[in-house]
Amino acid sequence: MCASGPTWRSTGITFFCPGTDAAPLTITRLAPVAANLHARGWSRVFRKGGRYGPFWFDYSQISKQSPWLPVGGHFTRYGDVLRCSTPPTTRA
Repeated sequence: MCASGPTWRSTGITFFCPGTDAAPLTITRLAPVAANLHARGWSRVFRKGGRYGPFWFDYSQISKQSPWLPVGGHFTRYGDVLRCSTPPTTRA
């Protein structure tokens, strides 16, 4: 069975599947037509393995209240961010 997972790279999303036979590789470049950044909320944080275990996140349980203090600075605005998701050479 293949345990694959997406990995973001500057060329796009790549899927790795270790332990499989070599297969022909096809690269398909896609041009985004829309990109929208919005607030999703925060996943529930818990410790796996007891009080001193590592932090884990339950992505199925979302809270609108941040578990952290606000961080100051300049951030990408919410809304249309298509311009931010395209290479500088293709920006209009």
